[in-house]
Amino acid sequence: MLILEFLVKRIAQGFLIIGITSFIIFTLLRVVPGDPVRLIVGGMAPPDVVEKVATKMGLRDPIVVQYARYMGGLLRGDLGQSYLRPRSGMIATGGQYIDPTKSDMAPVIDQILERLPFTLQLGGMALLFALLISFPVGIAGGLHQDGWQNQLAFAVQSLFVSLPNFWLAIVLILFLSVKLKLLPALGYQGFSYVLLPALVLSVEIAPFIIRTLTTSFGEVMQATFIDEAASAGCRDGGSSTPMRCAMLPCRWSTCSASSSPR
Repeated sequence: MLILEFLVKRIAQGFLIIGITSFIIFTLLRVVPGDPVRLIVGGMAPPDVVEKVATKMGLRDPIVVQYARYMGGLLRGDLGQSYLRPRSGMIATGGQYIDPTKSDMAPVIDQILERLPFTLQLGGMALLFALLISFPVGIAGGLHQDGWQNQLAFAVQSLFVSLPNFWLAIVLILFLSVKLKLLPALGYQGFSYVLLPALVLSVEIAPFIIRTLTTSFGEVMQATFIDEAASAGCRDGGSSTPMRCAMLPCRWSTCSASSSPR
């Protein structure tokens, strides 16, 4: 019963934080200088047309009313229509006037679903690259707090944090795409086009994973059951035994049993 009460309280707090944060962002986007209607109807549209479109779209209503209408549509799964992309797929820019009824504009949810597979593919590959880099470096650094492995882990995460993504992307494009011609760098015509941007994104993710692994394994290696296992001869079974004791939630009896002579 206490667990259920705790979960309900945490979920309620989460919804409250999401509501407050979304309202603040929603408000800031509407009080910053500039009129979004100008971007919709074009810079050459007369002021009366701008006001007419803004009134029809409800952008002159109080912010609270706009937010309530936005949240109502969001709960129904209606994210509205795009202001720049018609259903035909062509981007409407410049001074082109957009129908204020938005009857011919593409639904936002369709635009999201259309690009979702590519986003998941890119995010998944970036996470995979980050894990491949972080696991050996972070685990080795955590298991050897006083060794060069820990210093290497710190150096790698410091280097990755310091690298600007845009600079790294340019360097990798020039080296891997232009010079060596190993990976494509423009457009999307297959899985290979995801590898280069995923590698760049993984450099931003990897430092946090390395830091987490190094800290977590360092704390585990200082735990009581590691000392008890060492006194029982757990470390005498070879260099891999301490890692096994640190990575598995083993008890003293498990470690001593694994190291006892047969």
